Amino acid sequence: MMQLPRILKTAVELAARMSWRTALLAAAAHFTTSWAGLSLAGEAIAGSAADMIYYYATTGTTVGYGDLSPASPAGRLFAAFWIMPGAIASFAWFLGQGISLTTTAARKAATGMASYEARSGHNVFIGYIPGQTETLIAETEPGHGRGVIITTQNLEARVPANLDWVRAEAHSDVDALRRAGIAGAARAILMIGDDDATTSACLSLAGSWPDTEVVALFNDRGKAELIDRTCANVRTVVAPASRLLARAACSQHAERVVDRLLSRQVDDALRTAPYGAEGLDVTTFGELQALIIANAGVTPIGVTYGESGERTGRPRTSPSGAARGSRRRRR
Repeated sequence: MMQLPRILKTAVELAARMSWRTALLAAAAHFTTSWAGLSLAGEAIAGSAADMIYYYATTGTTVGYGDLSPASPAGRLFAAFWIMPGAIASFAWFLGQGISLTTTAARKAATGMASYEARSGHNVFIGYIPGQTETLIAETEPGHGRGVIITTQNLEARVPANLDWVRAEAHSDVDALRRAGIAGAARAILMIGDDDATTSACLSLAGSWPDTEVVALFNDRGKAELIDRTCANVRTVVAPASRLLARAACSQHAERVVDRLLSRQVDDALRTAPYGAEGLDVTTFGELQALIIANAGVTPIGVTYGESGERTGRPRTSPSGAARGSRRRRR
């Protein structure tokens, strides 16, 4: 009797280290021997596979409806000392392992340590800038499944809705990129806020996943041009707003339009200027556009009306609502 605690402790340790395959084989062996024992005892339960499975399941889960039970003394003793302990132990092991797997997976997801390698067709957002990243996600995520954010920050308590996250030591960490499912991603979108980190991440992506589409936001044009020359699968954007990065990510070659419109090094850049429109006899934006092209030699692409700052593609017809300014681009 003095050895019983030690035996039980050893049994618990062995059960904790048992693999799923071993546990399944042990459960199958116990079920088979239980069936054979009841059959030798002449129990009616053993005469039907369905009855035997039902009896074993209700015994192992401790439900014990009582509608099926051994009738002979030998069958009852066999059930008490062999079937019940083994069936209950098997059920407890599988239940414990199932709960452990579920809680472990939830804990990994919450702490950014989970793996999403099996995911495909999603967006991977590399870098997190509060406020700007949420805007970027809202502009690009619809229709692309549940996205994944890779960041060096701790997002455990502030992960954006409907997204998962992966914590990384660096944004170029190959293991973190792999866990984010970059191989099956629709695209990777980089908005890190640090051009050196962005450059490293682009080089890592180009080296390990050359077929994955990558769109990266830079502040420095020189570093963006370096990546353009060295990474064939990376499209760079030099822009001040996350919405412009989102547009480039969703539309092929949109980054070229954005770059040209915002550049101070080319003539056909985006500019704003007031344009007195009081008394103009125009009722559509097309008429206003034609008038400005003819008189000023520039192409308006949008207008702001009145003091309210309302923007639309069609001017108001009342004098008080005449166009006071226009966004325009040199032809």
